[in-house]
Amino acid sequence: MIQIYKTVSCVSLCLLLLLLIPISRSFLQTYRQVQLLQTVDNPGIFIKQFDTFSSEPVKIPLRCSPFALLTCINNEYYVSPYWPYLKVKETLVEEGNCGLRLSAKNSGPDEGYRTRLEDRFWRVFWIGVDNCGLHKVLYYGPYRLH
Repeated sequence: MIQIYKTVSCVSLCLLLLLLIPISRSFLQTYRQVQLLQTVDNPGIFIKQFDTFSSEPVKIPLRCSPFALLTCINNEYYVSPYWPYLKVKETLVEEGNCGLRLSAKNSGPDEGYRTRLEDRFWRVFWIGVDNCGLHKVLYYGPYRLH
């Protein structure tokens, strides 16, 4: 009886170690990637002053709600591209100025609202910029919170 218990314990321990190795590897790999990102002290000011012309937009993965049985329409949400791929929180940072041209000096493109998508696990965020409905929201980043 004791010998069976020791064998089961040894097998369980080996299985647990086999599971922990890929998880710890994924964690360390993601940690290294996040540490290389540009650090931002004040994300609110950074997002408001962010120049969209100097950066290329990135794609952020969309997932469907597990409760959406037939379709993902209106049940999609953004997830972090970093392991463990958690849902990101969206926060409105700045209201837009769509259609509000006050003078000839303001000849650039209208910009809508700006949002922040934040991965709270890794303290990483992306900047979302809406161009007054001309196309879908474009996301820039990622950036690391200080």
